[in-house]
Amino acid sequence: MSTVFVSAGEPSGDAHAAAFVRELKAQVPGVRVQGFGGPRMAAEGVELIERMEKLTVIGFVEVLKKVPAHWKLLKAIERRLEQGDVGLVVLVDYPGFHLRVAAAARRQSSIGCSGMPATTAPGGTSEMTPACAVTVAPLPIVR
Repeated sequence: MSTVFVSAGEPSGDAHAAAFVRELKAQVPGVRVQGFGGPRMAAEGVELIERMEKLTVIGFVEVLKKVPAHWKLLKAIERRLEQGDVGLVVLVDYPGFHLRVAAAARRQSSIGCSGMPATTAPGGTSEMTPACAVTVAPLPIVR
């Protein structure tokens, strides 16, 4: 069975991703879920390669200070995807980072990538929808 990699870099995304994982595990018992996220995803049994609390910041200077840590995380995710057992990548919010993760997933021809918008921008449009329309590969059946 393929591993599902779920990533959420913000508290709201962590909540939505945790709900997704809960339902996924109900539908596909025994599925392995790894990812990047926070306490809610961890509570659902996701094997986290990094905790979002270490990277989430507010403010321009704080963001600049965390760029090296984000780069390191991106490289760790790329190495994880290259292992060949991830069949689906689900990205929740955090578009600036997740567009890069989606590109890395797409380079692995056997991985499907799904952007899951958790918030709505002004005007009723999703932040992730336009980006994922460009980067999403067909989703495989996970069973």
